[in-house]
Amino acid sequence: MQQKTIYELARTALENHGSRAAFLVRQDDRLVARSGQEWRRGVNEISAFYLSALGLKHGDRVVVLCDNRYEWSQTVFAANLIGCVDVPRGVDASDADIQHIVAHSEARAIVLENSVIALRVAALKDSLPPPEAILLIEGDAGARAELVRAFPQARITSLAEAQTAGRLALDAGADAELVRRGRALRSTDLAAIIYTSGTTAAPKGVMLEHGSFYFITQAALAVLPIGPRDRTVLFLPPWHIAERVLETTLLCAGATMACSSLTRLAADLSEIKPTALVSVPRVWEQLHKRIEDGLRKKSGTVRALFRAAFALADAARRASDCAFDLQVNETPEVAPTRTRRLLAGLAAPLLFLAAAPFRPILRAALKPLGGQVRFAVSGAGALPLDAVRFFRSLGLPILDGYGLTETTGPSAIGRLPYPRLGSIGLPLPGVEFDIRDSAGRSIRATGVKGVLHHRGQHIMRGYYRDPEKTSQAIVDGWFNSGDLFTWTRHGEARYAGRAKDTIVLAGGENVEPEPIEMKLKASPLVQLAVVVGQDRKGLAALIVPAWERCAEELAARGHTIPADRKQWDATPACRALLNETIRTLVSPQNGFKTFERITAFRILGREFEKGRELTESMKVKRLTVAELYAGEIEALYARESRTEAVK
Repeated sequence: MQQKTIYELARTALENHGSRAAFLVRQDDRLVARSGQEWRRGVNEISAFYLSALGLKHGDRVVVLCDNRYEWSQTVFAANLIGCVDVPRGVDASDADIQHIVAHSEARAIVLENSVIALRVAALKDSLPPPEAILLIEGDAGARAELVRAFPQARITSLAEAQTAGRLALDAGADAELVRRGRALRSTDLAAIIYTSGTTAAPKGVMLEHGSFYFITQAALAVLPIGPRDRTVLFLPPWHIAERVLETTLLCAGATMACSSLTRLAADLSEIKPTALVSVPRVWEQLHKRIEDGLRKKSGTVRALFRAAFALADAARRASDCAFDLQVNETPEVAPTRTRRLLAGLAAPLLFLAAAPFRPILRAALKPLGGQVRFAVSGAGALPLDAVRFFRSLGLPILDGYGLTETTGPSAIGRLPYPRLGSIGLPLPGVEFDIRDSAGRSIRATGVKGVLHHRGQHIMRGYYRDPEKTSQAIVDGWFNSGDLFTWTRHGEARYAGRAKDTIVLAGGENVEPEPIEMKLKASPLVQLAVVVGQDRKGLAALIVPAWERCAEELAARGHTIPADRKQWDATPACRALLNETIRTLVSPQNGFKTFERITAFRILGREFEKGRELTESMKVKRLTVAELYAGEIEALYARESRTEAVK
């Protein structure tokens, strides 16, 4: 009986698509194609090195501190295909996270990407358990010498040396042992321990089995139209579960992937011209605002032409969504009448026909993505409806995917050609959902909030070396996500915030901050917003403005603004502009209750940084923000008690 393992996924993928270009690798500033077979040869060489030189056994952990690159995939798969467990993290992980992950995972070996991370790890020698081996993907002699001094007992090897040693081992017959180890794997064997990014506490080690990766890859292939003609650019952190699953799915589909980073993403998108993309909401929000900002700098004629084209396309899409009942309105949720759907169905073809001549104008707005993207997937957070509708009208459907590291990535995803708005789509084949109230009872009624529970073969084994947290998270096979959802009238689930993020006001009212923050971020004037107010009389917000857009708006109104951004909060014109924005967006007209009104706000003088206020997937670390800005929050409420705040 064939086991459902990563070994079998890779074997089948190469049987079907081994001769095709699996990766595009940048060498000497040009892209070079690497076939699946070439990739596997490198993987086998590293696996042989792990076995012959390092003596790694089934179940041994290998920490991999590396960002997106071809060799990341090879070193990780090399561990998995012989039954070792990879423990991945990016090179910008904090020292505290590195210490915790290396020690807690009890790793025997560490893979390091470059000299920078090598020197950082060497500097942590006194607080790290000494590894038996360190594999350096690339790095100079100085960094290697520092590793030797820091860990004299460890075998320090470059990737090139490891692959040479692996080839010699394969020539001597080690390939038979690789096959034996691969075929001996079982779906219940551990494949990876992925430490969560820790938005609220120390990272927890999520244990994911081979069978979970197999299940989620097959489920993704069943619902996403990805094939050998597709190509994409990878730029999320590779240890992030969405990116990890994406790589495996692309390999099995015979598609082509190129590793990139946020710093060179724009150039890579233009050169590679991907047909599909996966990203986090923050990237789509930024791109939406960038397109809008770029449009404002065009001539009046160009702006007017685009606005007219967009208005037609948007009207056509809205009519089509109404006709096919794809709309999920914000509160309250109201079903369109049969007559309205019939009229919309009659109007939609006419509107699409009228918009057709203008389609090239709208597609040109997607040029920053390379111009050939057929669809995109957004995950690791809720995507504002404004951004979804914008790209939808440009002709780019964005599928909202939902899942966690604990569910091996996506549990649900929207369906093409156009997903229903405002929900996370349908569960993947084989996945079950249950929304439960605080007493653990299943909720069936629409619009009632509860915590979403997942069940399926994709659920983690548990948290590594933490049976107490595991027993709290998984009961009778059901995983408690900690995420609040409601059922829609279509039987789909709609995200409503994080249960642990719920703010309880002094008056006892419960508030979910994320829907308010999403509404504020929908404004072109707001880059980021964090709502606070635990045990306070009312809500307040920390605002990171969209600096350039705000400056342009204030200049148009005849105001002079300070060059020092730290002075914006004390500038009446800046406060008035954002006060107006907040008052308009967070209002009863937009479905917000009286106690959800923002009663005070602070304009921050700096942007949030990844690794500080933001996780690797660009989520806000609420506890960190509360600690870093405790003084500002206290002063904000003190100011509210003396002055007006948001009226």
